[in-house]
Amino acid sequence: MQFHWYGFIVGLATLIGFLLAEKKALSIGISERFFSLGFFWTLVGGIIGARSWHVWTDFYLYRDNLLDIFYVWQGGLSILGAIFGGFIGLYLFLFFSKKLIKKNLFLDSVVFGLPVAQSIGRVANAINQELYGLPTDLPWKIFIPFEKRLAGFEEFSHFHPLFLYEGLMVMIGWLILVFFEKNKRWQLGSGKFFLWYLMYYGIIRFFLDFLRIDRSSVYFGLGVNQWSILCIELFLTYFWLRKNNQVLDSCKCNLEKKNV
Repeated sequence: MQFHWYGFIVGLATLIGFLLAEKKALSIGISERFFSLGFFWTLVGGIIGARSWHVWTDFYLYRDNLLDIFYVWQGGLSILGAIFGGFIGLYLFLFFSKKLIKKNLFLDSVVFGLPVAQSIGRVANAINQELYGLPTDLPWKIFIPFEKRLAGFEEFSHFHPLFLYEGLMVMIGWLILVFFEKNKRWQLGSGKFFLWYLMYYGIIRFFLDFLRIDRSSVYFGLGVNQWSILCIELFLTYFWLRKNNQVLDSCKCNLEKKNV
């Protein structure tokens, strides 16, 4: 049996992310069984979404051999698709479990493990020598063997380590979340931790995609992923503003009651 480092690291990242998120969930009153079931649905939806998004945006890699779509161990999992698919899987779980009241608690706890899992998962990209950026001569450039270079860039040897950029930035995002939680800036269960991280990660991906060689289907200077991120950011901004307005309205009502 052949050992696949890519699959091992992705599995390890998932396990560590799960343990961190579970620890946070248990600390805010979510039962271990409820969290485990919700995580399972999220994981299944995330895997399906991650692979589907990648195949959709990079179908040219598979159109000549459709069976390659199922060779997940060779790489090709989109974090954007994973977030979409995972959210759908979680929503279905909460809907069928009839416990929608715990949705925000669950979502907030998940993001205390998600960034760490993402960061570790990018090590798998490094081992597969994928997700590198445009050619560069910067001191932290990485060497890519000839057989791993994308078409049109065979004459270049060193490239931007995009996986490293993203891994470091999402860990910074995780530290910011921990700081906000420790200093009681936001209340767990408000959904703000989850919304903020999605907005933060969306901004990271939007700008890092300008360094990608394999941007698919570029329209007006932006790739499909970037256009998708812009749409997502608009929706997230709307929900963020709505949550802030709800807090302001609540404060206003409390002041009015005190003045009566």
